[in-house]
Order: sequence, then structure tokens, then C-alpha cells
Amino acid sequence: MPGVSLTSVYEHSQAFHEQVVDLNPRSLQAYTSKLLPNRLENFQLTQNSTLFRRNVVFLTTVFVGAFAFEIGFDTTLTKWWDWNNKGRQWKDIRHKYIESEEEEE
Repeated sequence: MPGVSLTSVYEHSQAFHEQVVDLNPRSLQAYTSKLLPNRLENFQLTQNSTLFRRNVVFLTTVFVGAFAFEIGFDTTLTKWWDWNNKGRQWKDIRHKYIESEEEEE
């Protein structure tokens, strides 16, 4: 390349590297430890001391969470199924096929 010397390219690359964040693991750990708030650490300690310390409490938490998830999932899926199949289910067309007792008498 005319007009570009090897030393100027080297000086340019050195200036560029000074602007880039140092990516060695120690500096990344220090950088991320500044970003993570102490609230997250406090939450993890609280969660560990209340939910995971005793096996009975841990298992109770798992079973209650699974039960709540199952109820929520089942309710949501049933509502979606009824919305998606509106007019095609027995509860929607029953009145067409079953006569009321008042009409029979």
C-alpha cells in the first residue's frame, strides 16, 4: 500500500488495543462482580437458608410448586382448547339435539 508504513500500522493497532477492554479472566471477574448487586447474593443466601437447608422443606416446596404449576397449566390449556373449538363441542351444540322436558309434556 503506498503511503502506509509498517510502523504507522503498528502504532494504530496499539492505540486501538488500548481502547478495547482487557479480556483476561481476572479482569472480567472483577468487572462482573461490580455489576452484580449485593441483592442477588442476599437473595441466594436467603433462599438457601430457608428452602434448601432441610430436606422436608425442600420437598414440600417442590411438591407445592409442581401442584400449582399443574393447576395453572391445566386451566390455561382448557381455556385455550374451549376457545379454539368453540361451536364444535358437545356443550355448545347440546341444545340442538336434546329436547327439554317442558316440550315433551
